[in-house]
Amino acid sequence: MTVFSTQEIDIASDPITLLIKNRVIEKAVSLMGDVEKWIMPLFEGVNLPSEINLDNGKISKGEQYKFLPYVLLDYPAHYTKNNVFAIRTMFYWGNFISISIHLKGIYLARYGKQILEIFKNNPSIYFCVHHSEWEYDYSERNYKLLPPLKEEEINLQFVDHGFVKFSTKLPIDKIHQTKEMTDAFLKPILEIL
Repeated sequence: MTVFSTQEIDIASDPITLLIKNRVIEKAVSLMGDVEKWIMPLFEGVNLPSEINLDNGKISKGEQYKFLPYVLLDYPAHYTKNNVFAIRTMFYWGNFISISIHLKGIYLARYGKQILEIFKNNPSIYFCVHHSEWEYDYSERNYKLLPPLKEEEINLQFVDHGFVKFSTKLPIDKIHQTKEMTDAFLKPILEIL
């Protein structure tokens, strides 16, 4: 017979826990809508390739990114097997809210080194060092702070892994600073787009 711990029984007996969780996720979805509204005017007049969707973002949510709920906004974005340009904002339950730029293929060649130059001395920017482009946690095996990352690790991403992701994050208790984080991350990038 399956045995439940006292803590599991207490949580399962209290509907308030799940109701609050559902309300938080609804607010995270709403926040992603706000982020899209903040980002949209920043990209007005920016000359991005026509295939990159600047019309509307895609908000997704799920329950099982490493066993925890999440909400994502991809805007602006364009995903194919070989080419990716995406600004992704992520609310990750119990961990962080983040924003990242993901580049692969033609977009890596066009923008990667320029964005590296913009962020190379920024102590709040993380650089993905993982071989999988679909990992988003900030463990040491996935993201490292860009300065003082060694040039060999950076080149490995560009050459061997064929994609890069630059990212910054806030702890959940700083979620009300999401607009400031978004602006600080995107405005320098917009200068080279």
